[in-house]
Amino acid sequence: MLEPLILKKPEMDIAEAESLIAMSNDLILKSQWPRLTINEQRLILYMLALVEKNDDDFKTYKVSVQELSNILGVPNKDLYARFDQATDGLMGKIIRWIEAPYTQDETLRKVTWCSSAGMTKGQGFVDLSFNPHLKPFLLALKGHFTLYELRAVIRLRNHYSLRLYQFLKYNEGMAKRKHNKSIMVPIEWLKEYLDADNPSYAAYGSFRQKVLLPSQKDIEKNTDLLFDFKPVKTSRKVTSLEFFWRHNPDYDQQIMPFMKTPLPQEQAPQEYISDAVGKQLQSLGFDDWQKIRDTLTDQDWQLAFDDLEYNQKTTDQNIKSPGGWLRARLKSSQPGQSYQPSQAYQKHQKKEQAKQAKVRREKKKWQETQKINRLLSMFESERDRILKDLLGKYTSKQTKEFTAWVGENYPDNDFIKPFQEDGQPNPMYLKPFLIARFSPQYDSFIDWAQKVHSITLKEESGEYRIMQQRSKAVAT
Repeated sequence: MLEPLILKKPEMDIAEAESLIAMSNDLILKSQWPRLTINEQRLILYMLALVEKNDDDFKTYKVSVQELSNILGVPNKDLYARFDQATDGLMGKIIRWIEAPYTQDETLRKVTWCSSAGMTKGQGFVDLSFNPHLKPFLLALKGHFTLYELRAVIRLRNHYSLRLYQFLKYNEGMAKRKHNKSIMVPIEWLKEYLDADNPSYAAYGSFRQKVLLPSQKDIEKNTDLLFDFKPVKTSRKVTSLEFFWRHNPDYDQQIMPFMKTPLPQEQAPQEYISDAVGKQLQSLGFDDWQKIRDTLTDQDWQLAFDDLEYNQKTTDQNIKSPGGWLRARLKSSQPGQSYQPSQAYQKHQKKEQAKQAKVRREKKKWQETQKINRLLSMFESERDRILKDLLGKYTSKQTKEFTAWVGENYPDNDFIKPFQEDGQPNPMYLKPFLIARFSPQYDSFIDWAQKVHSITLKEESGEYRIMQQRSKAVAT
């Protein structure tokens, strides 16, 4: 049984931040989480990020259909079915902990993540509510909590990666106060914490290969942490693990990708894919599923199932026997080779890839425009500050030089009036004169960007484009 949960007295305030998940350390360490599918996990993580710092009660959290599509990584036409499936799962999977806040009596508390979920087709949103028993762990947190970014965990591919990341973030925070550089935990405690006390993981080698290494790769790819671990032996048996962590320098600093483009549909851990493949083959009528199970990789089987689903929904083939259709597709693939999807699905994939490429191009153009706008704002601000100083220092002794400069730079006509009726220089001409005379680098935005920030700009149809950049001149 995990360590009993004792509610803590509030001690400190949460820092204001957007798209962060704040969670009581008790909920992270002293409760046992059920294993969720990737859609269930992403949905609950997104809900957690909707909880605001000053909330004193849970709300009914509304999520737009487009946001939901991006979170789950599925097209809108499959959305309500996937949402229905994910919420069914969330309402049937139990979080367990022992609570003893006021007495010595231990009470095993079992709750689900959600208390309700609703969807009305045509309304453009779905709604979800947290179980009220989770309030002490998610609301009005003042101390003993862990913060992490939604954009990191939303991309994790499975339960083990998420729980291990939470464990590391908690210890990262504790290390700052205790000046630790590592944490050692009993391997049996870790298996129970991860809900990985499966007999197939009894041997350390199996646990390392199927749980720790895939999670390490997943966390390195998607989050702000890198970590290593070292086995600690007692009498030639691995009994503990020592974890070491550090900041991931390659962590993506841009906005969360799911806010702009759909997330890729990641694969679940290998053991679940294996189970899912067998169940899927059985449901399609493959009596010989055990025989053909290993003829394709998990990734190819998923591709085959996606191919079948696509052709069932979008083509005019009127597939009466999905199993027969898939078996025919398998026969058309060469033994030992990757699965070859149908032409219709290949065309669909190419279209999707083209859409993603377009999104990436538009994102790159938007980022470039933002950078140029920041540069231009910086240029104009500096130039205005310098002009203000130069105008304050202007004297009548410069009048002759100013008059000559106007004559050289503007044609002689009745529209050019360098002086006003009171004899004072016209600011329209005086400002460019002062810039040209005393601060010529501010005469041209393009020249300034090149000289000061080593960024080569080109103007086309009234818009600027970045042609070359030699240094990180402006923060993105």
